[in-house]
Amino acid sequence: MVHPDQETLSEPGTTIHTDNKLDKILEAIADTRQDLRARVNAVATELSLLRGDQRKLMDRIIQKECVIRELQPSVTHLACQVRSLSSKFQELEDRAEDSEGLSHRYNLCIVGFPEGSTGADRVASTHGWLRRYTQANYPQIS
Repeated sequence: MVHPDQETLSEPGTTIHTDNKLDKILEAIADTRQDLRARVNAVATELSLLRGDQRKLMDRIIQKECVIRELQPSVTHLACQVRSLSSKFQELEDRAEDSEGLSHRYNLCIVGFPEGSTGADRVASTHGWLRRYTQANYPQIS
């Protein structure tokens, strides 16, 4: 009779004991199981760390969203002010160009009038020059 842990070969009279083979297989299975458990534990540890990092990140995101929510009205107000000031600036720039055009239009060009000789009081200098040039006696301009 053959023992259940023994294997019989086809040749009569030769039996191989497989107890050693089964022990090695069981030992390899146990080692593999321990290795798999260690790897599963490592993965679980990494997942736990990642969850902690994710929680920290979510807390920071929530904090930043609160800050943004608090700042949004002032940013909107500032944007409105910038638009208002920009349109006011454009209006003032247009008015300055109009004033410059008007000043060129109303300037007198007196031929023969020496440039840069008006002195501190331009009206009096111009009045004196006209009197000398035309040799006329004009009333005093005040």
